[in-house]
Amino acid sequence: MTILSPEVLDFQKDILPLKGKLRFPLTHDYMFTTSFRRNTYALKGFLSAKLNIHPDDITSLEIMNPMETGAYIDNKDIVLDVKACLNHLTIIDIEMQVAHYDYLPERFLYQLCRVYSNSLSKGRGYDMLPPVIHIAIMDKDLFPKNDIRNAEDFLSEYYLVNRNNNKVYTGNFHLEVVSLKYLNNAVDKDDPNGIYQWARLFQSTTWEELNMIAKNNEYMESIATSVCALCHDPKFVAECERRFLNEVEYNSRMSEADRKGMERGMARGMEQGLAQGMEQGLAQGMEQGLVYGVEQGIERGIKAMIVDNLEDGHSADKILDKLMRHFSLSREKAQIYYDKYAREASFSGKQ
Repeated sequence: MTILSPEVLDFQKDILPLKGKLRFPLTHDYMFTTSFRRNTYALKGFLSAKLNIHPDDITSLEIMNPMETGAYIDNKDIVLDVKACLNHLTIIDIEMQVAHYDYLPERFLYQLCRVYSNSLSKGRGYDMLPPVIHIAIMDKDLFPKNDIRNAEDFLSEYYLVNRNNNKVYTGNFHLEVVSLKYLNNAVDKDDPNGIYQWARLFQSTTWEELNMIAKNNEYMESIATSVCALCHDPKFVAECERRFLNEVEYNSRMSEADRKGMERGMARGMEQGLAQGMEQGLAQGMEQGLVYGVEQGIERGIKAMIVDNLEDGHSADKILDKLMRHFSLSREKAQIYYDKYAREASFSGKQ
């Protein structure tokens, strides 16, 4: 598709000046995808700002994954992206990602590799592989919170690089990230046509803010018109509502699964803990019983020696010497045993 003029919409532009909250802002993935797939003129302006290309140098921009407005999206995990061929050469894949997903770096890498591997037609050589750029627009950190790779950058670019000399392996395959979270860290905020202004436009939450930022920029005004048209399109609104209900239902199922998983984990942990406790208790009991039995046996032996020696008429000193020698007792300990069992023997003899 050769770009010559703005998209002609079946919409009365005189209702554009709306007020209040944007029901479906451009950070809404379905709004972003649908509006830019329909409006290649606005897409031209965005890519001009993001890739630092003069608009006049963008002579063609073909949407490679067109979608009918309000089209039913069966798979909740589908990547809602805008895939376009720039100047009959470079493939650009754009994704608005503000929902929470684990493993975002892996997700973006997979998407980039998927587009790149699918860009080679059957029978064509590797020399015919086109450059591929994946542009991810997000409002959160790309990496986990404490990851050393995290940088509070508004714009980031990731390439395959030789770690020894920092030379780029190829410029035909890379990921670019626009972090709305770090919009205030942007360097060039004064360029009215720059990526900073586009990021502000994406973050607009009211009609007044959207129109104020888009004012005096024909490409932004064009996408603002598309947003307004889609918000008045019954098919589009119905699909957004359906997607919202699906997301609520999906999140509810995930929460229920997490709850049941925690309950099963706690029950299993208690069961394993009880079994382990019983096993340890039994082992400890056996050990303590064995020690107690040995101690009782030794004490009975001491008692028997004391009683037998008393019956044989041996003196206390001689009996104490035997106890110390045969049972490795100190004299104090031997005396305690002697006093105890000599007293018992004396008491029994009186009876």
